[in-house]
Amino acid sequence: MIEEQLTGFLQNVARLRQARSGRSSSWDQSGKNQDYWVIPPGEEVVLTELTGPGCVTHLWMTQFCRRLIGPGLIDPALGSYVAPVFEIHNALGVNWEEPDPFYYRKVLLKIFWDGQEQPSVLTPLGDFFCIGHSIPGNFSSLPITVSCKSEERHRFGGSAALNCYFPMPFQRKAKIVIENQNDIPYGQYFYIDYELYGEPLPEPVAYFHAHWRRENPCQGWAPGLQVNSPEVNVPHLDAGGNYVILETESQGHYVGCNLSVAHFQGSWWGEGDEMIFIDEDTWPPSLHGTGSEDYFNHAWGMQDNAFLMNGSALHESIIPGYQVSYRFHLADPIHFNKRIAVTIEHGHANHLADDWSSTAYWYQTLPSPIKPILPVGDRLPGSPSKQTTGQAASELVYSDEQRTALETARERFSRYKAVREDHLSQKIERTRAYSKANIEQARALRERYDQ
Repeated sequence: MIEEQLTGFLQNVARLRQARSGRSSSWDQSGKNQDYWVIPPGEEVVLTELTGPGCVTHLWMTQFCRRLIGPGLIDPALGSYVAPVFEIHNALGVNWEEPDPFYYRKVLLKIFWDGQEQPSVLTPLGDFFCIGHSIPGNFSSLPITVSCKSEERHRFGGSAALNCYFPMPFQRKAKIVIENQNDIPYGQYFYIDYELYGEPLPEPVAYFHAHWRRENPCQGWAPGLQVNSPEVNVPHLDAGGNYVILETESQGHYVGCNLSVAHFQGSWWGEGDEMIFIDEDTWPPSLHGTGSEDYFNHAWGMQDNAFLMNGSALHESIIPGYQVSYRFHLADPIHFNKRIAVTIEHGHANHLADDWSSTAYWYQTLPSPIKPILPVGDRLPGSPSKQTTGQAASELVYSDEQRTALETARERFSRYKAVREDHLSQKIERTRAYSKANIEQARALRERYDQ
């Protein structure tokens, strides 16, 4: 009787349950301190594969991706065995590399349930954790948090600590995969915390799903008109042309989204109503809202704050033109028995033509829908391009000293790069070995628990 009474959100921690806790992580299995994996370009790596029944309870990740521009003075062999975050400014001549600004969009997170061939989670790594536009910033919600050092915050490709607390139950198998669609390797630290159960989960199981999509630009009929002007105040009594956050068929519940908008029109990106159609809805939908900021539970525009269920992961006042908003329906999930379509206008009556992208989060029964994702080139955010000035190298006349200096630099860079790539190759092979070891360790834990 007491156990039946302890059924609230926090009361659950006071209940004793038959479960076995486990973790797959990137720890250095040689016993040293190189606790990250190197994910090679153009490949995917299995972080873990678990045998159910069980539940993934927590994901933690932090990562780095740097492009080598020129040779440094730090030995690339010895330098590869220290903390992999360089805080030496390129202007000092000690090292010469820079973060890849868009790797958060070039790396994909994939999660597969119960042996399905199609992933139930398919998103760019950053957008899964509400890092829109590849720009991380500190924010804290109930299911997802992001934490950055001050020098990494609000810059394209800045390093950050990422956490996800969505419970992800599975009946037979869970496989979590990273795919690096970049042209250079990157480093990945991770924890995957989970529970194993001795008895099958009660059917039907609602499996966690997440999917990212983008429209760049949205098909607006009057992007040159000002938001809230009399001319755009026209009737719109259907969902035609709306931005679609989620559309799926099954039984389940929608639990939220993040929405990234790049708006450079000069007024504002909002005033679009959400329209959520459930099961046999035609018009009007079961849920009809009153404006973009209203759906994200703010008012009179979005404010620079982040709450448990709603807020701004990146506010447009920090980097003008870039907004990332989130809304989680954890206390008020939106249930569906057959289908759901979560849509929102891009500007009233869809008059704006901004760059919109979103990650939807929901639970549903299997099989998972087959949802493709845009190729990597179509996922990259827009940013100011670098400008170079001056004469072309072929037009310049060099002195003997200048020619010698250029040749010396090229030779030093070639030697430096060769040593660095050799050590990266060794780390990639170690990553492949550790991936297999994680799968075996998780299998062994399952066997010990079942005995």
